Amino acid sequence: MVAIEQAQPLGDDELPPRDDRKPGLGKEGSLVADLLKLLLKIRSRDIDVASKLLARTDELEALAAGVRTGLPMLEGGGSTSSAATRWTWSRADWPSQ
Repeated sequence: MVAIEQAQPLGDDELPPRDDRKPGLGKEGSLVADLLKLLLKIRSRDIDVASKLLARTDELEALAAGVRTGLPMLEGGGSTSSAATRWTWSRADWPSQ
């Protein structure tokens, strides 16, 4: 108990770096992410491939938050490099606005 009472908080320079890779999702972004997850499940059932092989949840959330670079699913690789599971999110596949 003495050690706990004498403990001092760590300074900012002693803390590990914070990993802020995940962009923040607002209310609308969260709804878009949910819709993307649903569309992924539908598409993965259509082509008989596990959805996790096509895209990860964090990738879909990043896409919904506006990230357009560094996402394997946008580069055609999905979450795996197997040619059988490649699937791209191209604008041609999206409904017209």
